Amino acid sequence: MVRPIAICALVSSAFGQAAPAPPDPHYPGARQLCAEHVSGQDMHISWESYATADPVDRVVAHFQRASGRTATVRADGSRHFDWDAVNKMSIYPAARNDDFPNCDVKPSARERTVILSSVGTRR
Repeated sequence: MVRPIAICALVSSAFGQAAPAPPDPHYPGARQLCAEHVSGQDMHISWESYATADPVDRVVAHFQRASGRTATVRADGSRHFDWDAVNKMSIYPAARNDDFPNCDVKPSARERTVILSSVGTRR
């Protein structure tokens, strides 16, 4: 007779653990700028952006603590988290907002950082 706990262990090791969900992009005190959905022929991308008065380094540190991962730095100076194949996050100075996907609502003069979170799904 096989005990249920043994079956769970076998299933877990056979199929692996589910990937942890990406951290909630709602940074404490941040204001949502917009939420958009883009449909392409092969892929849909849903994204949302937030602005905060906190500096980029503090925002990046928050998500590094929340996820246990380190952000990568791109050539343009923005910081990125690739949570998995479809969930992504970019963090960049609000002054560079027009260099990244953005919407009609802009960061205010006191907001220093923009958080852009996206999910892509294939058709």
